[in-house]
Formats: sequence, C-alpha cells, structure tokens
Amino acid sequence: MVSFVLSDSAAASFGRSFLEHYLVAGFGVLPKRQVDLLVFHLLEQSGAIRGMSNYDIASNLGITEVKVRGLRRDATLRFGDVDREEAMARIVERLFMFGETRAVADNGLVTFELEDPILQREFEQAARDLGYFTDTSFNRSLIRVPLHVFVAVMAESFEDASVQAARIVGQELKRLDKADAAVAKGLPLGDRIEWLLNKHEKKIDLAKALLAPLKLVLGKPA
Repeated sequence: MVSFVLSDSAAASFGRSFLEHYLVAGFGVLPKRQVDLLVFHLLEQSGAIRGMSNYDIASNLGITEVKVRGLRRDATLRFGDVDREEAMARIVERLFMFGETRAVADNGLVTFELEDPILQREFEQAARDLGYFTDTSFNRSLIRVPLHVFVAVMAESFEDASVQAARIVGQELKRLDKADAAVAKGLPLGDRIEWLLNKHEKKIDLAKALLAPLKLVLGKPA
C-alpha cells in the first residue's frame, strides 16, 4: 500500500500535468509503459518520492527495486532534462557535503553507491570521456573505479576544482626529481593525477587534498 501523501496543491498540480500529457495524443493512445513513466516522473516532480531510497519507493509502490531503477532512468530520459553539470554536483553533494553516500577506498579502488541510475549514467560517461571505464559488474547500484579515475573525474567535472587540482599536482611535482617531473608535466591532468598517485606513498592523503576543493565548488568551506 502506498504510504506517501500529496498536499492539496501538489495533488492538483499532479492531476493537471497528468491530463496535459495523457491527452496530448488523444484519449487512450498513450501506451501503459508511457503512463507508468509519466506517473513516476510526476511523483518525483511533486516531491512525493524525492529523496527516498529505491527500497522505500519499491515498498511503497509494490514493485521491485530493479523496476524502480528502470523507471527512474527512463522517466528522466523521457520527461526530464539531463544536465551533466547538475548531475555531477548532486554526486558531490552526496559524497562530500551531506554524507548521504560513503565512498570506500581500498587497495587502490574507490567504491560508492549511486541508486539513481541517471547520476550513475552521467558519472560513467564522464569517466568514458576521459578514457576510463567503471566496474558495476558485481552490483548495478555500486560503482567501483581506480582511485585516480575517481579523482580525475571529479576534478575535470568542475572548472574551479580542475584549476585547484592542477595547482596541487604542480606543487607535488616540484617535490620529485627533475626527470620524473618532466615526464609528468607533458601529460593531461587526469594522466598526471594517475601518474602522481602511483608514485605517492600516501595516496589517500593526496587524493583528499585533490578533492578538498570540491566543497568550494558548491560554496561551502573546505
């Protein structure tokens, strides 16, 4: 049984939006799958399920968590707007600002959960754009990437963070011998981060220093 409740104004807005979309092609023309996607989209838009976990949504709607993931993804792609910068900012908020999602670093890998498939999709594409890939083979909601990929994707996704990450990398390179520094300086930022992390004895400490500027991106003190 559905336990969430819409306010009167939200319910009225839901009804108007539903009829606008449902009747645009003629009564009864919209396929059932499209109706389901529309209802799910409007539930998110109204705030009824916003912020809820896939487990809670599935429990409320009487469907599986796998189906919730599919509805989240397809409803956003069909009715919503996908913005890479906004998606990455939401990931940063979850990981660095509000502690909603915890990233675990172990053996040179970073693992974290993204229940929202759109956020996961945008992170994976950001990694691909830099020539990297992510591993979700063991759990579709979990992303596992090498530490340098995680740092590079985050740094490259925000201009201010990229500038500050480049500055920190430059400072670290000065501590290396001239031959090593010369090799690294000619590399793109992502490759420099990878090269430097491989050389650095305290990889996690360096990664934290590189990622600290992300709090400034959202207007928060580091």
